[in-house]
Amino acid sequence: MAVLATLVIAVPVVLHQARQDRAGGGGASTDALLTLPIALPGIIIGFFAIVLNGRTGLLAPLWEGFAGLAYTLPGLLVAYVYFSLPRVLGPLRAAAAGLPPSLTESARTLGASRARVLVTVTLPLLLPALIETGGTAAAIALGGYGTVATLSEGVRLLPLNVANELTTGYRLAASSTLAVLLAAMAVAALVLGRGMGRLVGRVVAS
Repeated sequence: MAVLATLVIAVPVVLHQARQDRAGGGGASTDALLTLPIALPGIIIGFFAIVLNGRTGLLAPLWEGFAGLAYTLPGLLVAYVYFSLPRVLGPLRAAAAGLPPSLTESARTLGASRARVLVTVTLPLLLPALIETGGTAAAIALGGYGTVATLSEGVRLLPLNVANELTTGYRLAASSTLAVLLAAMAVAALVLGRGMGRLVGRVVAS
């Protein structure tokens, strides 16, 4: 869920950034805000989520629904998306910058709407990078321990189970098995993302 949400958010962002780059502009403050999570451990992002949407968070007085939202699955999802977003924006921004503007301009000249250009021209060209980056984002999300450890209240994810087996009873065999499973899933996500991305890239190019 976090990977899909991250990709949906990232596409319009990188397309906007690519247009700004071609025009010689670009918002440094916006770029810094979007890439900040790279410099922060997941536990700090979880802490920020608690400050905003914890039971006594800053947003709780505005609407009671915000109180404790950070500890729910939607709150955890938002934190994961913010954690994953900068790790997706970099590769996708490079791919968006490499899209030939002449293709979209030609489609617009022929009367295609912006939505149709996006669906029929831009997204197919960006699809290989989206698939490959999605595999990377999935691998990152699988190992995102800090955020889920800070926010989880009953939501059990694999990194938490690995740590729990090791720290509560030192069940080394169980924790090792889960760790190997987690590593295998992450590697599979990376390999599958890269392989599918290259395959789709060849299909689009042909």
